[in-house]
Amino acid sequence: MNAADRRIENITQYNRLMHLRQAAREMRDTFGMHGDFSKQASYGRQYSIPTQYYRRLEDDFGNDTAYSVITTYGKICQGINFIRRQLREYEKAGVLDDAEKKSVSLACIALETTFPSMRWSVVPSKQLSFEYKNSYYGDNTVSVRITWDRKVKQKNIEVVKAGDGFRFIMDANEVELRRLNEEGIRAYKVQSLKVKHKQGEIEEGWVLAYDYVDKIISAFHAELGRAESLINRRIKDTIEKILLDVS
Repeated sequence: MNAADRRIENITQYNRLMHLRQAAREMRDTFGMHGDFSKQASYGRQYSIPTQYYRRLEDDFGNDTAYSVITTYGKICQGINFIRRQLREYEKAGVLDDAEKKSVSLACIALETTFPSMRWSVVPSKQLSFEYKNSYYGDNTVSVRITWDRKVKQKNIEVVKAGDGFRFIMDANEVELRRLNEEGIRAYKVQSLKVKHKQGEIEEGWVLAYDYVDKIISAFHAELGRAESLINRRIKDTIEKILLDVS
């Protein structure tokens, strides 16, 4: 279901919900179903109603009407609950669709910008993968999870430079390392795409990131200790360059 169809369905279901709620209110007012009486009647089962409530309903309207009121009110309440669940599911589906589209489009931009000599396609998947194009006209295809935007792009680590070139970060999980955190360095265990000579391979490693003024200083390496050495050197070089420019 596309976004336009989902909006139409939401409106239709919302209107149904309003009508059912109005019907439930009118029944409660007409037959005096309030508090525990209304709660128990919402199950639509005659024998779930406390005896004193059901007898009052029988005395006022007769046995057949009392039974019909309880079953009808129960069906209305079931309809209300069903539509509420549907609306929650539609809302969730809409959020997931938006996250998927955003992750795919932004990941593709990052790949095309970083490796412009190659053609790229990005697809959503639970499994990360890289597929090399098998013809001149094909695209290199990368699969990322729909959480890529939140876990990678929004952390400003979508592309990180290693000692031997750039890495496209396919997925990242932040790891709390107190020693690094105390120095203002964020640490991520990542899966990345290494591209060399128009070939690609997925490799695991570490990304360390440091927020300095208005830029992100980052580093990638397969080993945490080597990544730490690399980012410390880059932080030092950045600060020295800024100081030289000021002077």
